[in-house]
Amino acid sequence: QPPPPRAPSQLGDPPPPGGAGACGGSQCGFGGVGQFLYLEGHEYLMYNTYDVHFYASFALAMLWPELQLSVQRDFAAAVWADDRRTVRRLLGSGRLAPRKVSGAVPHDLGSPSEEPWTKINAYNFQDVAQWKDLGPKFVLTVLRDYRAAGSLDFVKAVFPTVARVMKSTARYDLDGDGLIENGGFPDQTYDIWSVTGPSAYTGGLWVSALQAALELARIVLEATEATAKGEAKGGAKSDAKSDAKSDVKGEMADRVLRALAKETQLMYGPMLVKACGTYESKLWGGDCYRYDASGTFQSTSIMADQCAGTWYARACGLEPATLPARARRALSTVFKHNVLGFGGGRRGAVNGFRRDSGRADASSMQSREVWTGTTYACASAMLQEWGALKQIGDAEKAAGGNAGVGSRGSSASGGNGSSADGDKSGGDGSSPEGHAHGEILPAASPQVAAAAGSSGESASTPPCSAPPCSGPALRSEPVSPASGDALLGGRIPRPAAARNAAVQGARERSEECGDDGAEVDLWEAAFATVRGLWLSGWNELGYWFATPEAWELNGNYRSLGYMRPLCVWGMQWALER
Repeated sequence: QPPPPRAPSQLGDPPPPGGAGACGGSQCGFGGVGQFLYLEGHEYLMYNTYDVHFYASFALAMLWPELQLSVQRDFAAAVWADDRRTVRRLLGSGRLAPRKVSGAVPHDLGSPSEEPWTKINAYNFQDVAQWKDLGPKFVLTVLRDYRAAGSLDFVKAVFPTVARVMKSTARYDLDGDGLIENGGFPDQTYDIWSVTGPSAYTGGLWVSALQAALELARIVLEATEATAKGEAKGGAKSDAKSDAKSDVKGEMADRVLRALAKETQLMYGPMLVKACGTYESKLWGGDCYRYDASGTFQSTSIMADQCAGTWYARACGLEPATLPARARRALSTVFKHNVLGFGGGRRGAVNGFRRDSGRADASSMQSREVWTGTTYACASAMLQEWGALKQIGDAEKAAGGNAGVGSRGSSASGGNGSSADGDKSGGDGSSPEGHAHGEILPAASPQVAAAAGSSGESASTPPCSAPPCSGPALRSEPVSPASGDALLGGRIPRPAAARNAAVQGARERSEECGDDGAEVDLWEAAFATVRGLWLSGWNELGYWFATPEAWELNGNYRSLGYMRPLCVWGMQWALER
């Protein structure tokens, strides 16, 4: 049995949920659903590998949401576990590191060769206590699971862990600009692809995690305050001592949660305002986000997974704090280069692509691979951005069409006023000229708007807006066919309202184009992207149901029967919403 939890030393550092220091046990009191383990893959014998489960978990969340909540409770408990007595030599660097550090989200819940749930972090290639993506992924997945299952009890049970994880991750903001920095080694799910300083992948996840933490704090405050008001009205109470003790215990727990939620809002509201501005100013490169801001050769690689934060924010029901038009343009760039520019669009999305060579980024094994799960994630993000733009068009159509998106305000309250986004530059975002009207800026996000107000920002100035850019007026003619239509062969069904254009009534902006000026229909691009997985995996390469983690252009694969391709359910999540 794990040792009893230590007393909380300060606000934001309460005892672990359920009173346990590790994640073993039957999860009594949660409906008897039990616990769930699944392997990362045939070659990687680790259970519930969290950086990968982040993608795959859409399958559990949609099909068996209670099992997904069970997995989350296990990780919430495991965050508090500490095993510094076990020191191992890391295979990737050769240095020594403790097996588990309290406050860090574990990489996995153990291995078949040891004791799962008790011996966590079987992975020993890199120091996962220093990984920058695990914490944000946990926070985002908690909110996504609340959207899926609607369980306030779940949110209240894990919110102390959310606060702890945010606190542990925020320390990686080394310069106070709101954005966490990568450490110059592979400190993320791409565990042999080094990254330095602010990065598109981890930075985007962090910005969205700040939003998610603020949203979870709001949910907790509303739930606990509603409970307190109900008790204040003098509801019927039992005279039994056990019931009285239970009521007192619940009231005390709610007070702690309210204090944690308020502290979360005070700490991370202003941080979000700074982080999203920093993300845009340091990482936007003209038509996509830079791999990182190190200024090295790899900084200009086009990363397929660069919009992971925006993707998950929308999956959580949040309006992304990053600029939506830039997300759409970045995804269009990924489609044109990482998908169509790699294997003729018949392999999926390669992780990294170089414009200078017109080939995959060969700086590491992982940069030149197609990751099947990441490809599904990219396609899911494309569908979500397509849907978000269509909603704008539908709203315009309902309003009569003449108001135009230019009348949609950039103020925190959604008032009138035009907005601007993007830039016109040589690719470094440094020489803005003019502006393109009609973009809903991040101030539309309730989290950012509230944060701007609490930090003293003017409500009429979008706190996260980047320098304005030039761009043609919105197009009135139908969008030209996507460059991926030849791959589709006309066999992908589309909503009747969108047959003539990717987004009826809102139109794709020409700013979303790549180097050749042709616009990309993100609905068509999403299905053309994943069709490449089917053409390769099922037909040409013959992997069939044993979809691997990765393959290269020549068909070499890694890890059959892998976890991440379950992210195909991320596409279903996007389609249903």
